[in-house]
Amino acid sequence: MGRAVVGLLLCLQWVFAYQYDTLLLQAQAKIYPKLLMLKANLPVATRPVRLVVVARQEERQRAEEVVQMIARLYHGKIGGFPFETEVTTYKELERFPKAYDALYLLKGEARQIAAAVEIARWINVPTFVYDYKDLEKG
Repeated sequence: MGRAVVGLLLCLQWVFAYQYDTLLLQAQAKIYPKLLMLKANLPVATRPVRLVVVARQEERQRAEEVVQMIARLYHGKIGGFPFETEVTTYKELERFPKAYDALYLLKGEARQIAAAVEIARWINVPTFVYDYKDLEKG
């Protein structure tokens, strides 16, 4: 009986893997793009500034919600610069690193976060995280 309860709890933990704080996501969606604009080497205004939201495959929908929050706030422009957001997964980021202007990392495994931070260093872009505890992972 005890094993069954423990098994059930482990399954429930997997199903409800991680709960995001909506208020924190909204605040970060508002602040992170502005912080990105403080970056010294912004591209010429002919190319949009690109922020990519990186998530685990099972949380891609949450990442899409974050992109929609940012789109509603900024309507494709910040301070006169064209601005874009897009979603990718940690796996896609590792396979196809592109020339992003910044990464916004949602929850991920330690290995995934470390790999994403390494990519950010390689392409020399700032990295934002949802959970400050993830800073210890990369």
